Amino acid sequence: MQGADPAASEGHLARMGDVIVRQRITELFALDRPLTVVRGPSGSGKTVAVLQWAHQLADDGITVRLFDGQCSTVDDLQVALDRLKGDDAAARVVIVLDHVESWDDWPEAEIVRALRHHPELTMVVCSRKHLPWFTAAELELDVARIGMAELRLTVDEVTAIADRAGLDLSRGAAAAIHTSIAGMPALARIGLVTGSAGGTPTWWSEGRVRRFVARHLMSEVVDPAERVDLRRAAFIEHLSADSLGAADPGGSPHRMLASLESIGVIDQWVDGREPIYWMSALIRETLKHDLDRVDVGDLDVLHDAVMATLRELGLPHRALAQAVAGERWSSVEAILDASGWTLLTSHESSLRAALRELPEHMRSGSAIARALDDAIAHRPPRDRDEHTGAWTHPPSDVEARLHLETIGVVAGRRAGMAREIFASSSSAVELAAQALDASGPEHLAAAQLELELGITAYAAGDVVAAERRLRRVLRSSAGAHAVGVRHEAASILALVSTVVGDLGAADRWREESHELRTSTAAFRFPTVTMDLVDTLMSLESAALPVRQAGRDDYSEAPEVIRTWATYAETRQALAWGGRLQALHRLRASRLVDPARLPETAGLLNVFEADLLLSLGRGTEASRLLETVPTGNLFGAVSRARLAHLTGQHDRTIDILASLTGGVHPFERLRVEAQLLAALSYERIGEAEVSGALLRRAVDVSASLGLVSPFSTVPEEFLRSHEDRVPSLREMLGDLRALGIRHPYPDSIGLVRLTPREREVLVALAHGSSVDEIASRLFVSRNTVKTQARGLYRKLEVSSRSEAVAAGHVLGLLHD
Repeated sequence: MQGADPAASEGHLARMGDVIVRQRITELFALDRPLTVVRGPSGSGKTVAVLQWAHQLADDGITVRLFDGQCSTVDDLQVALDRLKGDDAAARVVIVLDHVESWDDWPEAEIVRALRHHPELTMVVCSRKHLPWFTAAELELDVARIGMAELRLTVDEVTAIADRAGLDLSRGAAAAIHTSIAGMPALARIGLVTGSAGGTPTWWSEGRVRRFVARHLMSEVVDPAERVDLRRAAFIEHLSADSLGAADPGGSPHRMLASLESIGVIDQWVDGREPIYWMSALIRETLKHDLDRVDVGDLDVLHDAVMATLRELGLPHRALAQAVAGERWSSVEAILDASGWTLLTSHESSLRAALRELPEHMRSGSAIARALDDAIAHRPPRDRDEHTGAWTHPPSDVEARLHLETIGVVAGRRAGMAREIFASSSSAVELAAQALDASGPEHLAAAQLELELGITAYAAGDVVAAERRLRRVLRSSAGAHAVGVRHEAASILALVSTVVGDLGAADRWREESHELRTSTAAFRFPTVTMDLVDTLMSLESAALPVRQAGRDDYSEAPEVIRTWATYAETRQALAWGGRLQALHRLRASRLVDPARLPETAGLLNVFEADLLLSLGRGTEASRLLETVPTGNLFGAVSRARLAHLTGQHDRTIDILASLTGGVHPFERLRVEAQLLAALSYERIGEAEVSGALLRRAVDVSASLGLVSPFSTVPEEFLRSHEDRVPSLREMLGDLRALGIRHPYPDSIGLVRLTPREREVLVALAHGSSVDEIASRLFVSRNTVKTQARGLYRKLEVSSRSEAVAAGHVLGLLHD
C-alpha cells in the first residue's frame, strides 16, 4: 500500500483474484467526488467492488488507505485526517472504510471539513446500514450513492461467476438462479456445489443457499429481535411501507426497514424515490419455513390486516394476491365481487395469477370467479394491444357497469341460478335498454348484456322472453363493431327455434347468421352454434347433409350450447343408431352438479332416460326420471313414454294433458305428446279421440316443417290411419327418405324393489353367504331366505347368478 502511515492501524489491500471484475460497478466510483457511500447487506459484493477499484488506483500509483473496522478503530481514521491539516499540496489520497458499522464517536465534523478543504482527498465508505454522519455530509458535499440497485448481479454476471468456478450454465439456468437469489452476488457463489472437496462445481443448489441464509445471515447479521420483522415480511406478497405497517401496527417502521435492509430485501438508498423491495422466492421460502421457531403471531390476522389496508388504498389486485397467499377464500370472493371489473380491465395479469391459484371448491363454487376466468379466456383480441396487452380503448363508467352486469348475469347462470338471475334482472334490463340507444363501445356493451339476458332467459325456460331479448339485439345493434354480437344472437335464436320446433323461423335466423358472418371479413366468428343447428335440422330435412354431433366439438362452447349438443347426439342415436355408444359417452362426460345446476342435470337425465327406454331398460330410466324437476316438459314426455311402455295408458294420457293443448312454446314436444297420447287413446279403445289428436299433430308438423316426431310412435300405428289422415302417407315417406326408425320397443318390464330387497340383491352380487347377509342386516337366516325368494319372483329368475345378472341388466345394481 503506497503512502501508508505507520501510526495508523490499516487493513491490507488484498487482491480479489477469484472474483469476477464487474467493470460496470467500478466505473461508478469517481475521484472527483469527495465522498461515495456504498450501502448494501452482507453478500452484496460491495467490498469486492470497492477493493477492485482500489487496486486499479494503486496500480496507477495513487495512494489508497484501507481502514477495516475488524482491525482498525475510529482513532486510526482520526490520525489519518489530522495528517492532512495544513498540507494543501498533498498528493491524491483515497481512504476506504469497510466494516465500520460498529464504530462510535465518529469525527463527522473533521470528515466533512477534510473532504471539503482537501480536493485531493476522496473517501469511499462501505456499510450495511445508514451511519449518522452521512446526513450531515450530504448537506455540504457532493455525495455519490451506490446501492443494491447497482450491486445486484445481471444474468450474464451469474454465468461469469459459474464459468470462473468451472461450471458451464445455460442461459435459462443462469436466469433461474438470478431470479431465485434476486441477484445477490455472494449467494450465486455459495450455491455452487462440488462433487468432492476442492473439485470443480458440478451443479448449483438452492438448498445450500437456503441453509446459508438461515444459519449465517439470520444468526450472524440480524439481531434476534429483528428476525420477527423479517419473517413477518415474508408473508406479505407485495412489500411496501403501507403493507409492512399493516402487518405490524404496533411495531417500529424504522426498525423493520433496517431489518429488511440488513439482508438486502429493501434498498432505501435510492435518490428521490420510494425504497426498492427485493423479496426473491428463495429468500421468502427460507424466512417462512426455516425460521419456524420465530413466532410472528396469528398469520390470519396478518393477512387480513394487510389485505384490508391494500383495499382501502384502492389496490384490489394487491389485496387479491394477499388473500390468495393467505388462503382467505371468503375474502377472495368478496374482492372479486366488489372489484371484478377493475381487476379485469386494469390488472388482468394479477387476476390471471390469482385465478390460477384458486382451490377446486372456489373454481366450482364461486360464480364470479368462473365468470372472470371465462371472460379472460374468451377476451376478443381486438380489445387488446398485441404488443403491450393493454386495453386499446379504456371503458367509460357506463361501459364498465354494463360489463360488470354482464359478468353477474353469466356467473349467476353458471351457478345454476338462471331463474333467480332473470327474475331479479330489472336493473340490468333497464341499464341495457338505456345504453342500447348510445353508440360505440357503450352500445356494444349493452348489446352483449342484452344477449346474455336472452341466453339466461332461455336457460331459465322462458323461451318467449329469450326470443324477445335476442330480437332486441338484432334490431338495435348496428355498425361493424356490433356484428359479432348480432351474429351470436341470430345463432342462438336459430337454436331456440330448432329446439322448440319452428323450423321456418330457424331457417330465417340461420340465413341471417350466415349473412352476418360473411358481411365483415375482418372478424372470424365461431360457428359452433350454427353447426349444432344444422345437426338438429338434418333430422327434419333430407336436403341437409347429416352432421354427426359429438360433445367434443362443443367443449369450448357456452354451457347452454353444450347441453343441447347432448340433446342432438341423443336424437341422432335414437334415429339412426349408436344408442349404446351415445349412452356411454353421456355417462362418461357427466360433470354437472345436480345441486348447483338442477335444470341442466334434469335435462341430461331425460336424454339418458330416453336412450335407456329405447334399449328396454325401464327400471334404470324410471330411477333417473324420479330426479327430474316436475316442471321439465322434456321430462314429462319421457315419463309419459315410460308409463305407455309399461301398459299404464291412462297415466300416459294424464301426464300429457297439459302438453297436448296447454300454453307453452315447445311445438315439437306438443306434436310428440299428441302422437303418444293418440297411441294411448287407441290402446284403451278411444279411436275418435286418437284420430283427432293425430290430425292435429299432422297439421302442426306440416306448418312447422317437422318430420322426426313421427318416428316416436310405431309405423304400424301411423299406417293404420293413412286412409283417415291422408297427409300421413307423405309424412311416412319423408321418414323413410331420412332413414329414421322407430327406436322404442313395444313394451318393457318395470321392477320396483323395496329398500331391503335391494340390500339383499347387492349382498348377493358381492358373493355374501346367507349367514353373512343375516349378520349384516341383523335378521335371521330364514328372513334372508324369504326375502331372497320374493326377490327372485320379482326378477323372474330362479338362482343367485340369474338374479345378479338381471340386476345388472335392469340397472338395479347401479349407483
